[in-house]
Amino acid sequence: MTRARVRTGVLLAAALLCVAAPWACGSGDDDAASGGTPGPDAGGSGDATTSDGASTDGGGGGADGQQLGDAPGGGVATYLYFGSTTILGFAWNAATGALTPIDMDPSTPAIDGAPSSANTFSVAAHGRFLYSGDPIAQTISAYAIDPATGRLTRIDAVTADGGARDLQLGQVVHILAHPTAPCLYAADQGSLLRAFAIDDATGALSLARYVTTVGTSEVLAIDAQGKTLVVQGAESGGQIAVHSLDPATGLPATIDGGNIHTINKAPEGRVSLHPSGASAYMAWEGPGAILAFAIDPATHLISALPTVADAGATASGAVDPSGAFYFGSSKELYAIATNGALSTSSALPSGPWGACSAVTFDPSGAHLVAACGGNGIVEADVSTTTGAITNERAVVAAAVRSQSYSFAWAHP
Repeated sequence: MTRARVRTGVLLAAALLCVAAPWACGSGDDDAASGGTPGPDAGGSGDATTSDGASTDGGGGGADGQQLGDAPGGGVATYLYFGSTTILGFAWNAATGALTPIDMDPSTPAIDGAPSSANTFSVAAHGRFLYSGDPIAQTISAYAIDPATGRLTRIDAVTADGGARDLQLGQVVHILAHPTAPCLYAADQGSLLRAFAIDDATGALSLARYVTTVGTSEVLAIDAQGKTLVVQGAESGGQIAVHSLDPATGLPATIDGGNIHTINKAPEGRVSLHPSGASAYMAWEGPGAILAFAIDPATHLISALPTVADAGATASGAVDPSGAFYFGSSKELYAIATNGALSTSSALPSGPWGACSAVTFDPSGAHLVAACGGNGIVEADVSTTTGAITNERAVVAAAVRSQSYSFAWAHP
């Protein structure tokens, strides 16, 4: 597939938004996933209901009273979440890209996050529920998102007589929701990939299918169309597996181990997937390199592309919504060729960066957000035509937990 580079007028804006935020292009709420008979329960699942599903009260603006997070097509809010010692939430201003902290507990003077020790997050396709994975407690927690304020309310993730109950698995390493279907994936330290159906009305999780995947799974990535899921694992010196998905239900289309490619380089960073699903990029923090792979869209077979050397201490990265650029957390932006190969585009100017554990682009692709350990959370402007990065600024000046490695966008 040829990746167009021309970005002009309204057609460009619509294309970028549809890839990054399918909810803005009429995807709407999806019916509950049905497909597939679950395999044997290999680590704890179960039907789930919410205790009450209620959201907290509150106004729709930030501290200065202005309406925040307006989507390009109207006044519906968009939020960004990240896990440090608490779950931090931000309202996104579509006009400026500015992120304003959400006070999860307005009864106190400070701007508070939601209590959690999780380090991986994802939001259901319709944007009303957030899920967090905690590798220490070995659980998945569920939250209802208040559409007006972005505040979070704990809900049941398993059937309970009262109170908010979590879903107990094994060691939950990474979770990820399908971009359009009501489905949540969970990877653990074993070699199983679990797919949970999400109840659109309650946020309930129920095991729909599991498949084998790479051992010691660490990171998940999915393409914008919801057809390809990549799992990164540390077994056998480093492996990635590509799983074909049913875009209607989100369920893995096969019950084998996917197409597994052994890297033999034990990369310590995180994998990112091109929006088309045709290429993947894996940060290799130790020697400072980025591994690149082409993925055949028909067979999902993997082939290596040239490795980018001298990439600095790249621990994570992200592809912009248009698929034209890859940002490595070592502060360099790379242009993506039509075959998926990377070439250096521009180095970032000096700014409040550091060892960044998580990177994301906002839905417009015109702003970059990174969690950079002791340097907090940093945002910068990105030219969607040249990739030039300017106007770096701190969103959260205080240190954030460096072990957290996923942002989650929500459009309730």
